[in-house]
Amino acid sequence: LLLAAGAFLKSSPRWYRWLLQHRVLGPYLRNFLLHKAIPLKVKVISVSLVWITLSYCAVFLVEHLMFRLLFVLLAAGITIHILSYRTLR
Repeated sequence: LLLAAGAFLKSSPRWYRWLLQHRVLGPYLRNFLLHKAIPLKVKVISVSLVWITLSYCAVFLVEHLMFRLLFVLLAAGITIHILSYRTLR
């Protein structure tokens, strides 16, 4: 969502405004832009989906140990990044 907002900011101010005013997605973006914080529910969902997705890839899609380790390291890095933001209450 943040990547889309950043891309729209650079390419299409009209789509950027639409995204900020979206009834479901807009509040998440506005809260992040104003407070640099992520709601606890969003943190839990994001971290869970990252680990589920990358664990699945590591276990079922790749055979080499090196790639499995890279998936785990990627998941850990993304988790640290998400958790580094304040929690919006």
